[in-house]
Amino acid sequence: MMHRARNLPRQAIVSLCLQALAATSVGAQSLSFSEGAKLARERSAIHVVFVHGSDWNLFGEHLRETVWESTLVRDSTEDAGMILSDVDVLQNPDEAARSANERRNAGWKGTGLVTYPAFIALDAQGELLGSRQGLELPRDASRAKVCVLEFVACLRLRGEIDVRLAAARAEGDARSELALLLSRDGLPLERAPDLLERLRAMDTDEARSAAARIDFPDRFELVRQATSKAAGGEGAETERRLHAMLAEPAYTDEQRATVWFALGGAYRRWEGHAERAGEAFRAAWKADPEGLTGTAGRRMYLELYAGPSLAFGWAERHGAGEPGLWVIEDLPPSLAPGTWRLRWSATEGDAPRLVRARVVCGERVIGATDGPGGEGEVLFVLDTPLENGVLRIERAARSSAHSRGSFEWEKVR
Repeated sequence: MMHRARNLPRQAIVSLCLQALAATSVGAQSLSFSEGAKLARERSAIHVVFVHGSDWNLFGEHLRETVWESTLVRDSTEDAGMILSDVDVLQNPDEAARSANERRNAGWKGTGLVTYPAFIALDAQGELLGSRQGLELPRDASRAKVCVLEFVACLRLRGEIDVRLAAARAEGDARSELALLLSRDGLPLERAPDLLERLRAMDTDEARSAAARIDFPDRFELVRQATSKAAGGEGAETERRLHAMLAEPAYTDEQRATVWFALGGAYRRWEGHAERAGEAFRAAWKADPEGLTGTAGRRMYLELYAGPSLAFGWAERHGAGEPGLWVIEDLPPSLAPGTWRLRWSATEGDAPRLVRARVVCGERVIGATDGPGGEGEVLFVLDTPLENGVLRIERAARSSAHSRGSFEWEKVR
């Protein structure tokens, strides 16, 4: 599947899309694949191929009529010097149609095709540059057209960057070359196959850091491998490898959260390391609180290892009837001045009686007052904003050993 980057040159892409929307001339019909590939080689041009199935894929035929053959898409590609071909993959042709279609599709090997329909871009040598296909293509014709226009704009930007890259290399301008390499990699297209080789050859701290971030393994594979190896008796080796990765200063917060999450998965499958698993999942959460892996770490930590939480309430493991202290760590990271209310109620058994509750942030402590709802409700009054606070609840013993419940936290005024 194609490379996706987090930071895209959106203004440039939108600008090129607007240029395409201003076009008015009518484009020509697309070529056969072999004709298009030959012409792309001769002109050193990008080759854009639409793959569809005229006798079985209704959505593809809808896109052929509303997008591929539209004036806007044709003019935007031809204005950028791109060559257009289409490949019709027939399902039930008669012999004559099959032979004719095979001749028209000669040379097509499905490069980059994952599902139908597909808009696939190849360079002059036939190497994959990127694609938009399947669920990436909106069902609405207007939105699908915008999707394809953005794709064309990205391809056009990549071509412009390649020209500037060649000039920077010829001039020996390493700083500009690095900036252009990273800008090209920021496009939602396939990663250039020589990117890591080029970065490593530059031999600067900035290039080395960029290479480390780009060479980061697939997040799902990293977690799967760490968990599998720990379960197979290689916990110590896995721990050393992941700690070595955490020592890499170039990684993003998201990447660091992924390593912590993988470490949590390894500890969880490594007998006797449950406590460390909880610590690792919490570290993943704190490393990138809003990211995908950070969010997953938060859930694992709160649901399986932490004390009670606003997200999951309390369960039997949180005290089993003994008096004690509960620390709730998942308050919103920022609390505005005003009155905040905490409610709690049992979903099974009896709810514990609260002895004292406080919101704590460093040396700052805000005590609770009784709420108007009586038992099961307290209020906290903040006169200034509070960041990264936690709830500390001293509770009495529950009358039921099997107690579960939930919390509600909201600003009331």
